[in-house]
Amino acid sequence: AIQQCSAATVTTRSPTSFGLSLACPPVDIRSPHTCDIRKYAVQYRVATSKQAFQEKVVSTSSTNLKHLTSYTEYEVCVKAMYMQHYCQSSSVSPTCVFLRTQPRSPPQPMAVNVIGITDTKATVTWDQPAHPDGISVRNNMTIMKPQRNIVVAIGLVKGMERRTVINLRILTRYKVWIVAINEEKPQQTSSSDKIEFVTTGPSPHGLASKVTSSSAEISWDFAKELQSRVTSYLVKYSELGDRTWKTADSEGIKMSVTLSDLKSYTSYGVEVEGILDSDVHTKTVSHSFTTNQSAPSPPRDVKVRNVLSREVTTVWSPPTLANGQLAMYRVFVMISTSSVSNVDHRKGNSTVSGSETSAIITSLTPNTRYKVWVAAINVEGRELISKLGGSSAFTTNVEASSPPRNVTYFNVTSRSVVVQWLRPLTVHGTLFKYNVSLSVSGQELYRMHRRGKLVDGHILFLRLEKLIPFTEYRVQVQAGTIMSSPSRVLWSDPTEMVTFTTKQTFSSQPHGLRVETNTLTSRSFWLQWQVPKRPNGDIQFYIVYLYEKNVSSNWTLTRFHRTTDSAREAEVMGLTPYTKYKVAVAAVNIENGEEFVSQRNRWMIVMTLDEEPNRPSNCLLRDTSEVALHVSWHYPLPGDYKVAFYEISYSPLRNLRYHSILVRNESVWIKNLLPDTEYNVSVRAVTNNTAVFFGPPCYLTARTRTRAPGAPTKCRVIAGVTSLIVGWSAPAPALTDYKSTTVYYEVAFQSQLHYHRSVKKAPEMFEQTNLLSATTYNVTVTAFTNSTVLSSGPACRVMARTKEQGIESMFWHGCSMLIKFIQQT
Repeated sequence: AIQQCSAATVTTRSPTSFGLSLACPPVDIRSPHTCDIRKYAVQYRVATSKQAFQEKVVSTSSTNLKHLTSYTEYEVCVKAMYMQHYCQSSSVSPTCVFLRTQPRSPPQPMAVNVIGITDTKATVTWDQPAHPDGISVRNNMTIMKPQRNIVVAIGLVKGMERRTVINLRILTRYKVWIVAINEEKPQQTSSSDKIEFVTTGPSPHGLASKVTSSSAEISWDFAKELQSRVTSYLVKYSELGDRTWKTADSEGIKMSVTLSDLKSYTSYGVEVEGILDSDVHTKTVSHSFTTNQSAPSPPRDVKVRNVLSREVTTVWSPPTLANGQLAMYRVFVMISTSSVSNVDHRKGNSTVSGSETSAIITSLTPNTRYKVWVAAINVEGRELISKLGGSSAFTTNVEASSPPRNVTYFNVTSRSVVVQWLRPLTVHGTLFKYNVSLSVSGQELYRMHRRGKLVDGHILFLRLEKLIPFTEYRVQVQAGTIMSSPSRVLWSDPTEMVTFTTKQTFSSQPHGLRVETNTLTSRSFWLQWQVPKRPNGDIQFYIVYLYEKNVSSNWTLTRFHRTTDSAREAEVMGLTPYTKYKVAVAAVNIENGEEFVSQRNRWMIVMTLDEEPNRPSNCLLRDTSEVALHVSWHYPLPGDYKVAFYEISYSPLRNLRYHSILVRNESVWIKNLLPDTEYNVSVRAVTNNTAVFFGPPCYLTARTRTRAPGAPTKCRVIAGVTSLIVGWSAPAPALTDYKSTTVYYEVAFQSQLHYHRSVKKAPEMFEQTNLLSATTYNVTVTAFTNSTVLSSGPACRVMARTKEQGIESMFWHGCSMLIKFIQQT
């Protein structure tokens, strides 16, 4: 019998699946020939959809439908499937039921934030995304004290509000979070992240400080109603500008602390905050203070400089620790036998401001040993004096003596002089040396030191040598007093300057000898030179020496010339052209009528210039060609010159553009000329030994030969019975560029029995009549010119044959007659 399934029931439900129980007959497997239940078919689709059912075939009475849409109503149908062997399968109508999937959990609240935190209130804000299934969502807010996990408030937020104000306790730590709840299924929730915050409250106040140079007592006050909740106070301090903080112990809840081991005259910053139960910190309160000044450390590196006989300069470096604003330094100077215990700190030899690091001590005793100390002083209502730094010892100098007296000189020569003087009137210490300063034109050259020597009753002298002749000198003398420690010489003021002039002597050689180029001629030149580097006197004149080679090719002094004054130039005249000379110059000084002639300077070779050459003689035309002329001439008439080369200039007649060539021989081929052209030719001599001179030219006129024409081209023949018409083209290259040239043509006809020759001008065509019919002729066309020298070129050759006598001859005879008529007309 066929049985039908009843409706399916839900065993489990989720947003995306159903667990179903099928109320169907059991699977009954009988003999192969009976109908039995083999399987169950579960069909499902969205209830509001008209789409086809999805089907799932199972063999048990329970199954799961997965991958469904949340919070959606489905139509679910169940039927039993029967299988009959050896026939088609059959089934019954399904039994259907409508089922709905569960909604999804609500989305998590987002962007939870606590704003507007005060002592007792705070505002909580958040965002609640819409439920993906369109279900209404409500929010619960939970507030908890995290230190004990005590929930202090749970509130349901009304409606769709996303902010709420809560009442809290002062200076307390809280945690708050928001819970989203499905309206359709309240057991479905989602929670936001937990936000922790602390309410505000009063902070320590009334910070005050009592400072010394190395410590500070910091005190403060706090709200009385909160003091019972205070567990401790956190105190931090550091130097201003330094962010390295140090902490101080406030001894529990005591509202004061003492900071020790502080630096003097230093600004500090201090911060205080209260720590309450639940590790709640109050706001930090800041305070600053500056410690008092104290005595600075001793000055460093105390030294003395510029020790004189009655004063000394003391220098030092500032203290390592100023411990305040340095007000002053006090310098103490005492005789070296005194001890530091004898120093009165209130009285010193010099007091300078705190910004100075040096002091000048005066009113000392010469040649006395002292010790020096320096103290640094701060002022904080009273003087805070450091320990003494220094104890540097020194000895004042010995004072210089008075200058020597009566400085004079004698035995003056060109290279030496003797200077003498008298002993100083006042001498401090031991007279050790005399310092003689020698100067020229106010510049000090050198100093000589000589131990004092008593000669003829307190007279001292010194011989000065290696002086410059004829030079004005100034001399001064100083007396030197020796100091024992440190060992050095103290010089007196110099005496007044005494002036003397050394005598003249031989000067050095003149130098820079040269000849002015623009003054050098064939007969004279101007010679110039420079003053000797060491004149050694007042030069009166110069002597010019002139040497010339003799017949033995040896240099011989031919003359010398004295200048009239000290001018540094002279004209040498009466010379021979193109001749080599040696020249030298010497300077002459005169002292008391005695002449001092210097050595002659290095020789200088001078070559006089050539003179202008004469005109070449016998200029002749030796030969010609089509493109060249052969010209010759004779050497110019003798003179004081030597021809270096010849300049040949040429140009076509009536053409002003000349071309030039240089040759050394007395003949030349002028090449690369134009054929059949008349040329003007000039020849002149040129000298180029010391300067270039051009002589007058000789002239001649010559003409190149005519160039032979080429062979006529493209020779062709028209044959008749008794005549031949010959045509050709002009030779290449054509000679039409030369107006004076006429081209003729020679036309020759030659057979075994006859020879005919004719000469004609253009046009390039010719007819020869009275020839034999049916005869072969060698035709030759030759071009030639009619210049003074007949020039003929190669020939153009062609072979032709006259026609036989017949009907055609009449036609060709008519053609020839027509050609003659055309030529005549």
